[in-house]
Amino acid sequence: TKFNGGTKKLDMFKFVVDELIQYSDLIVEVCGSWVWITGNTKEHKDKLKELKCKWASHKKMWYFTEDKPKKRHKTMTMEEIRLHYGSEIHSKVLGGAK
Repeated sequence: TKFNGGTKKLDMFKFVVDELIQYSDLIVEVCGSWVWITGNTKEHKDKLKELKCKWASHKKMWYFTEDKPKKRHKTMTMEEIRLHYGSEIHSKVLGGAK
């Protein structure tokens, strides 16, 4: 599926989530304006790259955001991110949106 680059930021965010939740072996977690991806990501590495997702080596997770990352002195853990921004999980593995 191709994305029309002229579409707004929110549309791109929704497009990426909609694309990723099609894969039954991925867990897609929305935290604020970021999408975090876990599960069988190695199998879908090329698709993740096509969608402009990046690899967060310190978290061992893929992510997508249209926002510029804020410079922080301390890296937030996923638990801290979830507590600060909230979390919504989309996964066929876990039975849908949580």
